[in-house]
Order: sequence, then C-alpha cells, then structure tokens
Amino acid sequence: MKKLLSTLIVAAVMLTVLSSCAENSNHSAERDTGNAGLTEASDSAKDSESNFDETQSDDITEQANEIITELTSALATADDILSRQNIKFDEQTIEAEDPDGYTDTYYKYPAPYDTVDACMEAMHECYTDEMCEKIYSAFFDMNNGDRWPIFYVNDDGVIYVPDGEIYHIRFTVPITSAEKDGEDKIIAKTSIIQQDGNAEFEIVLKKEDGVWKVDSLGSPDSEESTLYATPGES
Repeated sequence: MKKLLSTLIVAAVMLTVLSSCAENSNHSAERDTGNAGLTEASDSAKDSESNFDETQSDDITEQANEIITELTSALATADDILSRQNIKFDEQTIEAEDPDGYTDTYYKYPAPYDTVDACMEAMHECYTDEMCEKIYSAFFDMNNGDRWPIFYVNDDGVIYVPDGEIYHIRFTVPITSAEKDGEDKIIAKTSIIQQDGNAEFEIVLKKEDGVWKVDSLGSPDSEESTLYATPGES
C-alpha cells in the first residue's frame, strides 16, 4: 500500500513539472511572436520614415524651384544692371582718376537705372537686405576706404561705368535638390557650367517680411560669395 502511494505521488509531481514546462514553452512562444511583431513594426516605421523624408525633400526642392521661377525676371534685371548685359550706354562720358592715380573713361549709365536709388530698388526685388548691402558696397559705395567701387557715382548719385562687361554667372535649373534650414531658409543645390566642367553651386533662399528672396550665392566649398547670378546656362 505504501509503495502504491509513493508511486502515485511521484506521478503527480512529474505531471506538475510537465505541465509547468509546457506552460513556460507557450509563454516563450508568445514572447517570440510578440518580439517578431515588434521587429516588423519597427522595420515598417523605418521604411515609412524614409519614404516621408524623401517625399519631404522632393516637396522642398519643388518649393525652391517655384521660388526661383518667381524671381527669374527680377534676377535677370539685376544681372543686366550689374554685369551691363544688354545695356546701350549713353555717349556722355567723364574722365575720373581713382585713388591709385589711374585715370579712366566712364560712360553715363542710361535711364531708368542711371541712379543708385533706382539700381538698389531693383536689387531689393530679388535679394535680401543683407545681400543688397554687399552689392551696394561693391558697386556703388564711393566712401569705402581707399578703393573705388566697380561703378563710379558722382555727387548727385548718377552712375558712370567703365567700358566692357563684367563677368556674370548662370546657374542651371531646375534645382536638383534642396533642404530647409529652419522655417524661413532653404538651401538649394545646383551647378554652373565652367570651361573646365560643371561646378557645384548653392543658392540660399530666405523669407524676408513674408517674401522669399535670394540671401547668398556661391560654391559650397568657397568662403567667397557671388553677388549676382541668374537661372540659365553660363
């Protein structure tokens, strides 16, 4: 009788152990299934985030192209003024001696851009205030240290320019890529055509008083900026 009771106790213990193992196995399987589901969800989230980034980048690039399209006419006018493209000069000339003692002949700039005020008003149509300050300093400021600006300005604010054309830049459109730097700035990337091949070119667009304008132009690898450029081919 005691032997039979011992046998039944051992059997009961083994049954309990087996039941416990089976339950643990089920829980482990459930955890594995749950982990697999989390992994799949994580991968799906990454794919979704990647697709969102690409879509967002495309949207910003499209926005940059739309802004540049809207500014094209004003950029072309600014380029004509500063590079003297498509300008027929007035026959009126003056002789002026620069700070280095060199005398040159300057031609009166024709209307309507024969004054600094008129020229700068045209610059403000497409360039930010900071960009316009740089343009003014380079082209019109007669009181900028011991050098003259590119154009000669008399005391009445009338512009005279030396003979010849100034080098100018054409950047290719449409823009190939763009990214936002905050809410009010876009860095657009394109290229310019040079004699030794294409070169990278950046156009920084900035919203100023609610209007998008060009804030800087130039090569991303250069500390020097370009003061004017227009869409098209060089």
